[in-house]
Amino acid sequence: MQAQSFCQDGKNEEALYQALQQVRGIGDADGVSVDRSSLYAAVFQQCQIAQQLTQLAGVDNVTLHKLFFDLNTISFFTLDDDHIAAMQQVLREQQLRGLYVVHLAQVLYERYLVARLFPQARAIRQEFYLPPLPEFNDVTYQGRGLLKFSHQQLILTGDDSEHRMIIVAAPGCHFSQNFLAWADEQPELRQWLATNALFLLQPSLSNDLESVQAMQQQYPWLTLAIAYKADEWPQIGRWGTPSFYFHIADQWQSFSGWPSDGNAAQFFALQRQLRVSD
Repeated sequence: MQAQSFCQDGKNEEALYQALQQVRGIGDADGVSVDRSSLYAAVFQQCQIAQQLTQLAGVDNVTLHKLFFDLNTISFFTLDDDHIAAMQQVLREQQLRGLYVVHLAQVLYERYLVARLFPQARAIRQEFYLPPLPEFNDVTYQGRGLLKFSHQQLILTGDDSEHRMIIVAAPGCHFSQNFLAWADEQPELRQWLATNALFLLQPSLSNDLESVQAMQQQYPWLTLAIAYKADEWPQIGRWGTPSFYFHIADQWQSFSGWPSDGNAAQFFALQRQLRVSD
């Protein structure tokens, strides 16, 4: 995909809104969902949001409200500390004006939780008397953290396994669904995936439990988990979906995408290499 440019004609909320529309309009290609985290991070930088935040006093209430939710869109995909802190800065400006912000505080609280920024999340919850949501931060685990379903709720567990294969997928990604439907029709492959593959979802999906549960119920043979923190998985070069990572001869080999006509030749070639390397 070619490098994208944003906010070339201005550095204000309207230009930011247009940039977000531009990102939404960027289509998926080659059977893989676009890595929107990188695109939204580029929007934050190129639209000079940090500079816009120094001029909030001159922004009207309606524009300020829009800016908060623009930043919420960006941080949903990036989970970047600075992007979420920018949301809080806008909320504080709204507070200074005597505007009602409890509903915005709830959004900010949830974003801090998903980013695993617990001190900030607790401070917002206590300040606005918000109902607590599961934090998981009191769980000590070894290796990487995985969120798995148990009795209709998420449980944080440790993971120090040397996975042979990792598939980055998403319930709302039709390319991921293409692959799952294809695999589900092949009993031998389905059994091999159940034994050897971890289906890994990105951390932001810990706020979308309904769709994750539906995915698990539709394909009960999946070993499915949500990454607790993205930076605990350095072997994942990109979180575009679906992406396939094979641990072959102590190295990770990967490819991305599953278009409507599949990508079976590449998949089976790497699977054979993985089996030979055992």
